[in-house]
Amino acid sequence: MARRALGRSFGWLWGAYAVSAFGTRLAFDAFALIAVLVLHAGPGEVAALAAVGPAVGAALAVPLGPWVEFRRKRPVMITADLVRCAALASVPVAFALGALGVGQLLVVSMVVAAATSVSRRRAAPS
Repeated sequence: MARRALGRSFGWLWGAYAVSAFGTRLAFDAFALIAVLVLHAGPGEVAALAAVGPAVGAALAVPLGPWVEFRRKRPVMITADLVRCAALASVPVAFALGALGVGQLLVVSMVVAAATSVSRRRAAPS
């Protein structure tokens, strides 16, 4: 059986996606820790934080799927990564300014989940 190389570009794309997915998962896990340790959030707020992001990502995956399907893969994935980066970067900035709250963490969680659902939809083989 002949082995076919997928090429350097695919390797870079796959590597970037893997790092992005790992970072997103790490961020979702860190939101609960930030809420408890920094914001002294209660159990209800932490539960909402854990549930809202993934729920929004799942809810947006259905209507965004057909829209994303007919777009070029690379620009969609890059845009989704930049949106995730901007949303996640707002957390330390808000903390430094003394404006970080559970509400912002909820919004960031929703934005990150939505961008992740778009990116993962495009990364799946057609």
